[in-house]
Amino acid sequence: MGMATIAGGLTAYPVNYWLVKNKIKHGCMTIQPASKMEHHDHEHHQMKSLSISTQAFGILATFLLLFAAGYLTTYFAPILFNEG
Repeated sequence: MGMATIAGGLTAYPVNYWLVKNKIKHGCMTIQPASKMEHHDHEHHQMKSLSISTQAFGILATFLLLFAAGYLTTYFAPILFNEG
């Protein structure tokens, strides 16, 4: 499980970086406390929205990558179920 956690973190980091860079989601340190936000312009905290086709492509690509990872895993480390 430790190796899976490391692999998941390494896989998720570039995706999260891209999402924050393109203002599709905010980073953990980009939201100001409510007391500070009252005195500042909120324009830089607005997130973009994605079109339905872009969302559908992202979902499809994610599932294709999942299936490819599953196939490659069974190719390099076959899982055998033996009786007894």
